[in-house]
Amino acid sequence: MPGEPLVSVVVASTSGDPALPDRLQALVRQLAETRIEILLVDRSGAALRSEVRRRFPEVRVVAAEGHASLPSLRATGIAEARGMMVAVLGEHFRVGPTWLAALVEAQRDGRQVVGGPIEDAGAQGLCARAFYLCEYALFMPPIARGLVPALAGNNCAYERALLSRLSPEATRDVWDAVLHARIRAAGVPFFNDPALEVSCEKRPSYGHLLSQRYHCSRAFAALRSRAWPRWKRLGFAAATLLVPALVVARLIATLTVKRRGWRELVKAFPVVVSIAVCWGCGDAVGVLLGSGRSLERVE
Repeated sequence: MPGEPLVSVVVASTSGDPALPDRLQALVRQLAETRIEILLVDRSGAALRSEVRRRFPEVRVVAAEGHASLPSLRATGIAEARGMMVAVLGEHFRVGPTWLAALVEAQRDGRQVVGGPIEDAGAQGLCARAFYLCEYALFMPPIARGLVPALAGNNCAYERALLSRLSPEATRDVWDAVLHARIRAAGVPFFNDPALEVSCEKRPSYGHLLSQRYHCSRAFAALRSRAWPRWKRLGFAAATLLVPALVVARLIATLTVKRRGWRELVKAFPVVVSIAVCWGCGDAVGVLLGSGRSLERVE
C-alpha cells in the first residue's frame, strides 16, 4: 500500500525499566526516514507509558494490561505493525548508531530475516557477566556479515509477508525458538549484519537472574512438551540432570570460537553454574507439571 512504513520496530516491555525511555531516545534520534514506525507494547503500567507518550510522540504505545506474557506482547506488536519489515527489539538493548539505517537497507535489499550481534554494555558485576554469557555468548561479536545458522530473537527483523505465510502457531505467541524453527523449515536463510549491533544493558540481581532463568525454562519446556506421551516426559525430566554440564560445555565451545570472554567466564563461573542448575530445574518441572504461572513472570 502506498505510504505504508518500510520498517516497524516492536519493543515489548514487561518490567517498567526506568532506563527504557533513554534507550528509546537512541532509537528515535535515528528517525531520518519518515516511513518507519516504532511500537512500544507495555504491560508494566501507566507511568512508563505516559512518560514515553510525553517524550516521544513518534512512538506508538500499545497498552497490555494485566499479566500478558512476553511472547504475547511480541505477538501483539507484530499484529499491530504496518511495516513491510517487522523488527523485534529487546527492551534492555541500546541500539548502535547505524541500527535503523541498516534495517531500512535490509528491507530494500529484500532480506527476509536479518539480525545482528549483541554486545555487552560493559558494566561490572558477576551477575551481569554471567547473564550475558549464558544468554548471548552465541551472538557476541565478532560475527561476519552474511548467512548464519541462528539469530537472536530479540534483535531480529522479518519480512511481514514471510510472517503471514507461516502457520498461526508461529506468531500467536512469539517464542523466537518456535518462530525460527518454522522459518528454517520453510528454507529461509538467516542473514547477519554487524551494523545491527545492540548493547545489552540488563543488570539483574542474583535472585532475579536465577528466578528468570527458571521461569523461562519451565515455560518453554511446558510449551514444547504439550503433546508428548508420559514416557517421553519422564525421560526428558531424567535427562535434565545433564543440563548444567551441557550449558557449561556449550559456553566453553562458543568462547573458544569467539576467542574472547574467558576472563569474564572465570570470574563469574559460580554464577554461571547456578544459572545452569536453574535451567535444568525449570526444564524438569515444566515437562512434568506444566508452566504454572511461569510464562507471565518471564521478562
